[in-house]
Amino acid sequence: MALSYVIAFVLVIVIFYSGYQYFAVEASNKPFWGIILLISFQAKIATKLWIWLEMNRASTVKEIKRLQLFIEHAGDSTLSR
Repeated sequence: MALSYVIAFVLVIVIFYSGYQYFAVEASNKPFWGIILLISFQAKIATKLWIWLEMNRASTVKEIKRLQLFIEHAGDSTLSR
């Protein structure tokens, strides 16, 4: 999970740098920096989705384990009666 945050931070730096370069260079290099900007922006979106999906998966696993413990506890209390 920490790796995804590092990747996201690096992509933010790439987005800002390529955005700056897009506006700072002459017209012949603008397509290169524009494409780099678009690709890095799309990669940033994909990284955010990946982080969100991993957090959602971890939350679901935690809830399933909580339900398993509840069912086991409920089963133990009915057997002891």
